[in-house]
Amino acid sequence: MREFKTIKSRPNYEISIDGVVRNAKTNHVIKFYKGRYYKQSLRVGNKYKISYLHRLVYETFVGELVEGLCIDHVNGNKLDNRPENLEQVSTLENNNRARKHDLPPNLWYRKKGKDVKEKYIRVHPETNKQVWTEYRLEDALNRYHKEKKTKIIHKKLF
Repeated sequence: MREFKTIKSRPNYEISIDGVVRNAKTNHVIKFYKGRYYKQSLRVGNKYKISYLHRLVYETFVGELVEGLCIDHVNGNKLDNRPENLEQVSTLENNNRARKHDLPPNLWYRKKGKDVKEKYIRVHPETNKQVWTEYRLEDALNRYHKEKKTKIIHKKLF
């Protein structure tokens, strides 16, 4: 049987070490949606806030979240939310580790309206200006890896 602990920042919810979240009052299991990370809107007071599963696992089983730091998935798999795979690091360190795992740093996922379900946006790591947009993950990753080899896009835009 799973053992659940109360989530510090979301006291109405409990989480197990394998990342199963449930309502503390009803024991109803909450389904998290898979995008770039597992996420769900959870009630905090009278409002709903987006909650990322890896952050909930970290704060419950590893330690307190420090403002300004992000959670790195040590093995590079953003869907592996085991506590031993999560580490709190700076954004710069997180991007450096992403490069080590050959993951695209600063490639953002966004949902937009009914017409476009997903949009992948590449931003410049220093200026945070949008460099390009793709509407399929496969196209975005191909473009990112091509850019990484040629570095032409940085010469044209910056």
